[in-house]
Formats: sequence, C-alpha cells, structure tokens
Amino acid sequence: MRAFALAAVFACVAAQSKEPSEFDANVVSLVDDCVSDGSAVAAGTTLTITQGSATAFTITATPTITSADGVWLTDAYGTVVAYAAGGVPPAGRTLTVSLENGVPLNLKAVVHTSGCATVADDSTTQTWQDVVDSYIASDAYVETAADWTPAQILAAQPSFTSVDYAAKTASVSVTQAAGRPVPFIYAKDSDNVVLGYVEPAAGPATHLLPFEIPAAATSVFGCAAVGGEMACTELSLVSDMAAEAAAANPGNSNQDPVATLLMTNTLTVTASDACASSGSYVLWLVDPATDDVLDAERDSSLSIASADTYSALTAYVACSGSTASLDIDVDVLVAANDAVDTTPDDPAPFEVEEFDTCDDEGVKYNAGDTWTRSDGAPCSCEQGLTVCGDPTTTWWDVECCNNTHAGVITASVGLIIMTALGIAAFCFMKHKASGPIAHVQKPEGGAGVRHEAV
Repeated sequence: MRAFALAAVFACVAAQSKEPSEFDANVVSLVDDCVSDGSAVAAGTTLTITQGSATAFTITATPTITSADGVWLTDAYGTVVAYAAGGVPPAGRTLTVSLENGVPLNLKAVVHTSGCATVADDSTTQTWQDVVDSYIASDAYVETAADWTPAQILAAQPSFTSVDYAAKTASVSVTQAAGRPVPFIYAKDSDNVVLGYVEPAAGPATHLLPFEIPAAATSVFGCAAVGGEMACTELSLVSDMAAEAAAANPGNSNQDPVATLLMTNTLTVTASDACASSGSYVLWLVDPATDDVLDAERDSSLSIASADTYSALTAYVACSGSTASLDIDVDVLVAANDAVDTTPDDPAPFEVEEFDTCDDEGVKYNAGDTWTRSDGAPCSCEQGLTVCGDPTTTWWDVECCNNTHAGVITASVGLIIMTALGIAAFCFMKHKASGPIAHVQKPEGGAGVRHEAV
C-alpha cells in the first residue's frame, strides 16, 4: 500500500518537472559540442522578453551579445518551448511558441555563445495569458467600480476597428472617461487564448489595442475591466473564413462533405476523406433561406445544435483548390430519426435470489435457525449468512460464502482505489495552480456585448 502511494506521489511530482521537447537535441548539441573561440560575455548582461502576439516573443540582450550562436525559451520547469540557431541582434531575436500543448504562462530566455557561455534570466517573465488569468481570478477589477455611471459604462464597452481579415489584423477600441480607471484591455479568441494586452494610460482617451487574428479563429473578443465588470464584445469571423476559403478554392469538386443528424437534433458536418487527408480544408454551413453563414471551422468538423429549427441547410468544404457543396434536407433527416423506434425492449423481470439456508461445520441450517458451534460460539442463519458470536470476545464474525477473508480483501482494494483518487485529485489541483501550461475552454454565450458578472 505504502509503495503504491509513493509511486503515485512521484508521478505527480514528475508531471510538474521538465518534460521532453522537440528542441532538446538542438540545445544538447549546441552545448555539448561547443568548442570555445575565447569570446566573453560582458558582466551584468541581462535578457528581456517582449511579447508581440499570442505566440511571438522577442528576446533582447543588454548589452548586445555579439558572440551569441543560439537562443531558446523555456517554461517555468525548464521545458524548451522554442529554439533558434544564430545570434541576437540589437533589435532582438523573435521566437515562435507553438500552442499545441497549451498556452505558456511563464517563460525564461537562454542565450548560448560561441565562447561556450550560457546566459539565462534569473526569473521567469509572465505572458499575457498569465497576467490576464491571474488578474481575473483575483477579482481586482471590482475595485474600479466606484463612481461609474450606466452611461459611462455603456460608452466604454469594447468595440472593434480596423478589421482586416485578409491581413489577419484588427484592433480593440475602448473609450475611457476622465477619472474612470480601466486597468487593462485585452483581446482573446474563442478558445480564450489572449491575443493582445495593454494597460492604458489614464483617461479621458480612446485606447486602441492592435492584435493578430489566428487563421483558425471563428470569433474574437475585445475585453476590458469597465465599471467593476469584465465587459467583452464578440466579433464573428465565420463569414470571413467562408468567403476567403471559397475565393482561394474556386474549382468545383465532387468531394462532398458528410452530414449526420443525431437524435439530439445536433447536426454534425465532416469533410470528405480526400479533403481531410489533404492537409488543410475549411468547412462552413449556410442557411439557404437567408444566405447567412451559421458556422465555419478550419481543419475540423463542425456542429450546430437545434438543427431541426431549419428546413434545409447547405454545407461546403474547400480544399486543394476546389469547393464542394451538399444540400441537406433537414426535414427528411428529422423524419427519419422520428421513425426510428428508440424505446428499449422491456427488460427481463428482475429476480431476487433468496438465500434461506446456511452451511456450517458440515451441517445445513434454515433461515432463522440458531445453534452453537463446537468452539462454543452462538450462531444463527440470516438470509444465507452464518452469523456467529465470538466465544471469548464481543466481536462478531460474518461469513459470506464460507470465506472469512472476502471482507478484508474488498476493504483493502477499496482503500487502494480511494488513496489513488485522492492523490490524483491533489496532483490535478496543484498542477492547475502552478503549472506552466493553461488549458482553456470555449466561452459560452452568443455574439454582442457579454458581461461576466462579478
């Protein structure tokens, strides 16, 4: 038992330590194979990380390290999350961090030189994601609620300007009244990944936060701490995504998408096998009655709930230079589902097996019988269980199926399972509180201004 618990604890600790990375070989080769050219790094050299987008981080050195031959970023536990060979110019070196494994919360810069020296940050740098997540979790913006009027709160709602979907850029605009603090403004995508962040100067002023739109984003949000609330405005991008995909894939294709209507009236659309294996595709769904694009996804299936509110829909998939469409008669699919008998067959009657006899010391007893064992213990037959009192103590020994060890075994297994679950819960909460990676969820709610109540 103790060995099992210790193994689980060690697994928890290991989950919060340095993890393997695709860049490990680059770093190891650079460090282990280094032959010094005698160059030195100035005393007191410092490194600075500046975030430019959700994935772009620029490293600068003060003073400039002219002998740099490699640079990388690690998370708080030392896992290498980005690497580039070569130097660090005076303007800095920008590295791109992949978000496939989550959003980094804290980063540390490391620079290697041709003199075989390694320069690293003394501490980690918070990313926008960590700043926003920590600020919201603390409810610090509640303190900004004093003296805001409803008119000032309405005027300060975030809006979007300079939206250029082709260039994948946009700006969040927030108008701040005099004496009304707006601690920060940020932009995020539908997965809650922070795309831009700024702490504006005191008003009155109109603040602009430019940011980059991820290619796979179906919507973006502009948010600001306004009047004690986190106010967010959504900008849907599904129409822009569909229009761009159709223009980039003008040919006609017979690789129609596949539509499935579940019993819950959720319609799921997936790409054809040819498009799914092409490396890149876009799916979108249109209401032919209004020509509105209801949803779109890049390199992923899409689903809409309550599809039975539509009579017909049209699904499109664009890939490899061509676009295919599929007309979906929703009424027919709904009728087909309704015709399916989903009522399960009546289950067989539940029979209760009654145990009315007991076997003890080679003798069969009926329910309710009492007797005395050869060792003097008083016994009785209770629903097939032989229940005996200990002749020397007040403890009772309940025998099931002539196996006095069954209860002990069951209790031991139960204790092991409960111990494992408790340790797993501890690991999860600790990792969530201090881990370098944040896993995010899609927000609820529709388009327009959305308030996250304090």
